[in-house]
Amino acid sequence: MISVIINCHNCHEFLAEALESVLQQSENDWEIIFWDNASEKPAEAFVKAYGDERIHYFYDQEFVALGEARNRALQHARGEYLAFLDSDDYWRPEKLARQLALFTDAPSVGLVYSDANIVYKGEITKQVFSRMTPPEGEVFGELLGSYFLVMSSVMIRRSALDKLVVWFDPRFEIIEEYDLFLRISADWKFRCVSEVLVDWRWHEGSTTMQKRRLISIEKRLLLKQLNNAYPVLMRQQCAAEKRVKGKILISLALSQYNAGNPKQARRILNKSHSYTSKGIFVYCATFFSVRLIEFFYRKIKGNPLV
Repeated sequence: MISVIINCHNCHEFLAEALESVLQQSENDWEIIFWDNASEKPAEAFVKAYGDERIHYFYDQEFVALGEARNRALQHARGEYLAFLDSDDYWRPEKLARQLALFTDAPSVGLVYSDANIVYKGEITKQVFSRMTPPEGEVFGELLGSYFLVMSSVMIRRSALDKLVVWFDPRFEIIEEYDLFLRISADWKFRCVSEVLVDWRWHEGSTTMQKRRLISIEKRLLLKQLNNAYPVLMRQQCAAEKRVKGKILISLALSQYNAGNPKQARRILNKSHSYTSKGIFVYCATFFSVRLIEFFYRKIKGNPLV
C-alpha cells in the first residue's frame, strides 16, 4: 500500500484539484493521511464529503512548522511506500503506478521521483527537466550541489525513512525536504520516471517565495550537519559544497535586493570566490527594479527568481 501524505494549512483554494488527482489514480491501493495544520477554517467537512474510507483526516490544534507537521502525519501512515502531495499541486492519473513499478525487484532503490511542470497563474511555464537528464543511482553529490527534486513528485520506500534517526528535521522551515532526501541519498539509490507526472504550482503565497533569507541560514546549518554526519562523503563532494556556499550568498543577496537594498546585495555577491551565471545575473539585476527583473526572469526561465 502507498500512504499519500497531504499537509494543509488554510489550503482550500486548490485542495479539490489535489484530492481529485489522488482519487483518479490508476493505482488503487493507497490511503491518504490528510494533516490539517491548525487551519483557521478546518477542512474536515470538505475532505469527508468525498465519502472515501481511504482518506484519513487529522486536525492539529497546534500550528507547527511544515517539517514537524509532515512527521506527525507520517506517524499515522501504514504504507510500505510514502508519497507526498502538497495541497496546491496535482498528479497525473498514472503517477503512483509508474513510480511503484520502479521499486519492484530493486531493493537498493530508496526513492523514485518524476519530471514535473511548473504552473504559474494557471499556465504551464516550464518543464523541470527540459534541459537536463534526471540524475539516477547514487545522487548525493548531484543533489547536494543542485536540488532537483519536486516534493510532490517523490515516492519513498518506508524502510529508507525508518532507518533514519530523524525524519524531517523540525529545525528547518524551508529546506526540510532537501535535508531529508540528502540523508536518504547517502545510503540509497534514486530512480526517475522521466515523464511529467506532477503539476507543481508556484504562487506568491508559497513559503519559498516569502522567506528567501531563511534559505541561506538553513543551508549553512545543513552543511555543518552533513559534514558532521558524513565526513568522508562530504570530503568527496568539495565542488558540490562550494556550489551550495555560492547559492547561500545569492539567497542573501536576493533577500537584500527584494528589501530595497541593491548596494548591500552587491557587497554580498562580491564576497564570492567563484561566479555562476545566476550570481552574475543577480548582480546585474540589482541595477534595475525588482518588478522588471522578476518579469523578465519568468519569461526566460519559466519560474520565479529565488
